[in-house]
Amino acid sequence: MLKLYKRIDTQLHYWETWDTTNKSTIVHWGMVGEKGFQREEKLSLFSNFRKKIQKEIDKLLSEGYHQIDIDDHITLLIEYDLTRLDPIEALKKRHRLEDRMNQTLGWIGLGNCDGGSIGSGTMEVCCLVVDFPIAKDAIIKDLRETEFSDYSRIFEEKYLTKKPHHLPIAGFCLAAITLIRFGTDLLSHILLQYHRLWRA
Repeated sequence: MLKLYKRIDTQLHYWETWDTTNKSTIVHWGMVGEKGFQREEKLSLFSNFRKKIQKEIDKLLSEGYHQIDIDDHITLLIEYDLTRLDPIEALKKRHRLEDRMNQTLGWIGLGNCDGGSIGSGTMEVCCLVVDFPIAKDAIIKDLRETEFSDYSRIFEEKYLTKKPHHLPIAGFCLAAITLIRFGTDLLSHILLQYHRLWRA
């Protein structure tokens, strides 16, 4: 996926594209906070959609559109009080909300969900957005009268230093498994050497 932005007058506009298959792609554009417009480009005998899209990208870049680095996105957190919610149900609810935020924020050009966390009696869902006020208003409207409307607050997370990158859960688990396996192999090696010395 490629996403470009440009501020026109006082409004931030977006343009993005992503492949749906090897033979088609979606182009989606509009004003940040609105669903905007979309079209599908397909490969045909008489046209190469990739060349057409690249020409469009080159034109937009020449007009001042640009990517916004992930470190320049704003961290928005949706927080819930878990004192009356079962931990297993809380995790399921968090995953449902993460999926919803990816759809809600993605289709209005604001950003995406970056996972979440549970601990110390609260649950947070983390979103990376390009405009906090617009994103907050959009989320409030989207969650109204849904199972997710019982949040305690929606706020911007401030950092005193450079924003840390979130370690994906899958990556964390893989690292933990690797360390465990390495430790087990090392221990087995030491015991084997000790056994050989004892028999000698």
